[in-house]
Amino acid sequence: MNAAGTLTLSGSVILDATQGQIGNTTTNTNSLIMSGSSRLKLKSNNTPLPNMDGTYTLSGTSVIEFAGSSNQTIRGTSTRPYVNIEVSGSDVRISNAIINLNTGGSFRVLNSGIFTINSDRIGPFDARTGQSITVENGGTFKVGLANGFHGTTGTAIDPLITNITLGAFSTVEYSGVNQTITNANSLVYGNLTLSGSGVKTAPTDTLSLRGNFTNALTGTNTF
Repeated sequence: MNAAGTLTLSGSVILDATQGQIGNTTTNTNSLIMSGSSRLKLKSNNTPLPNMDGTYTLSGTSVIEFAGSSNQTIRGTSTRPYVNIEVSGSDVRISNAIINLNTGGSFRVLNSGIFTINSDRIGPFDARTGQSITVENGGTFKVGLANGFHGTTGTAIDPLITNITLGAFSTVEYSGVNQTITNANSLVYGNLTLSGSGVKTAPTDTLSLRGNFTNALTGTNTF
């Protein structure tokens, strides 16, 4: 694809790009158009993906799936909203900006998927509504942010997104330094793991789990 080309996926087409790169890997204005139930599956590591750094027009039930196993990064952007993101890889991370979801958009960590967020957040594009976050059974969502998982300014998930589903056998891991454990909107965790270092501070009211609590922390728990 040249530096100004466009990748278009429509209908029920699935483009599996896990064996190489799709799009220009240098400075580009490549555009991405996805509609219907099309799917783009990406696996390249390190480089923020998708490679396209131009305009995104994503609609329907189209999905971008991140299947990386070694520091794969999702391209963040404040101006290009995603529709549906799925994390199936074992080492997928946010790159350099907010991951914005359009109206009705979703972010889903699949069984065996591991997503890590140490900066920025997942948020609604232009304050739009209807977004959802799901961590399926067997999926792991690792949070390195000081303000925790969800519910206030500076959390991994913007407080405007309230539709959050955590499977009974999913895991949220607080992996940073000196973090607040959140329970906004009566959130119920599946498994909860504390790692990293410093002080982990629990909420003043009930902290609810359906699964296991694991303390792998080098530091102090404050309950």
